[in-house]
Amino acid sequence: MRERPDWVCEVSWTTWRKDTVVVPETLAASGVPFYWVADVERECLLVFRLVGDKYSLVQNLFRTETRVRIEPFEAAELNVDVFFGADAED
Repeated sequence: MRERPDWVCEVSWTTWRKDTVVVPETLAASGVPFYWVADVERECLLVFRLVGDKYSLVQNLFRTETRVRIEPFEAAELNVDVFFGADAED
């Protein structure tokens, strides 16, 4: 990649250790400010913000949560259920 993304979302199914250890270390070293993990098995969305050279968990959201504001997209209300297959219009 030529440009660093401002945000990355990883969909975690069977790669939990990689998604919570290896990937964040790589992204943090590259200076990506926000990293999300959509955990399909646990039906939750983990939201991390880069603080210094490590990620800090800022939100742990579950599938049932609706109308939430999530960094770095606080301007829009999001439905967490959509990350796990719900229709966006519901």
